[in-house]
Amino acid sequence: MLGQNLKRGIVIQMDARLAGYTASAENIASKNDDMMQQVTGRIGLLGGEEFLYIPYEPNQITYVETELDCISSRFTGCVMAAFMWGGKRCVAHVATPECNEKWNDLKEKITLLSEFNPSRLFNKKNNILRVKAANETKFSGDTPTSQSDCFGIIDSKNKKYGGFLVSTRMGAHTGLSQHTVSSCVPIT
Repeated sequence: MLGQNLKRGIVIQMDARLAGYTASAENIASKNDDMMQQVTGRIGLLGGEEFLYIPYEPNQITYVETELDCISSRFTGCVMAAFMWGGKRCVAHVATPECNEKWNDLKEKITLLSEFNPSRLFNKKNNILRVKAANETKFSGDTPTSQSDCFGIIDSKNKKYGGFLVSTRMGAHTGLSQHTVSSCVPIT
């Protein structure tokens, strides 16, 4: 269970090459006017357990068909959801507000298993987390060398988790990335 195992200081390494990922070949389906885009996801390992990373794509609902735990990031207001569609479990990153209407229409055709907004950790009650995230972003000139990021997890049992991590790319065009967990909490 990915969410239960992520504690402060844990380092996750992901190799996008394991999923056949390249910057131009990550998507199974092309972007379309329907705002739905199936993706392969990126494979990650933690303690020998596989999970999938679902990329954020502006103006799209990106989703994977999987029974695995899933993580996505770059949340500033988007929704993460798990649902049954065509007899298959899907997990999605829903870009909002651009896809709100499409997402509401889709919810009438699917069986919703879990849905939440991970960035609610940014609310006024958790202002300390917002300041911490900003302080953990490091720059070389104007370019972030490591970046704090809000993430969400929906595990294989549809439990939800949210938190922050600091992401670092490990060399240009390698597909390797390293993510150090700052916090991870269950979302109820």
